[in-house]
Amino acid sequence: MKKFLRKYFLFSEENGYKPIQNSSFVMGFLALILFFSVGGKIINCYLVKQFSFIANINTIDIVSEINTIRKNHGLEPLVVDPRLDLAATLKAEDMINKNYFSHNSPEGKNP
Repeated sequence: MKKFLRKYFLFSEENGYKPIQNSSFVMGFLALILFFSVGGKIINCYLVKQFSFIANINTIDIVSEINTIRKNHGLEPLVVDPRLDLAATLKAEDMINKNYFSHNSPEGKNP
């Protein structure tokens, strides 16, 4: 293991004082890995903020499907409460804007 590390990662006579990480190919490869790793996270965060409206589109469909199931079981249908919908939307926006996923906010506020 020491020989391997010395040959490829340390400046030594064995590798002509040119370890592999000193080559432009390896440095470029590491730069690409870093770029895609960080870039992927940034794009993912951006897309989550841009497409958060999708949840509102599906709310009506979800309630409709649940009411179909409830009807088949002889239960009363659910009724959408705009106040509850607004509270859920505001909570979701707060979690996205402050980058957390919890009932409690970073300031310590709880439901």
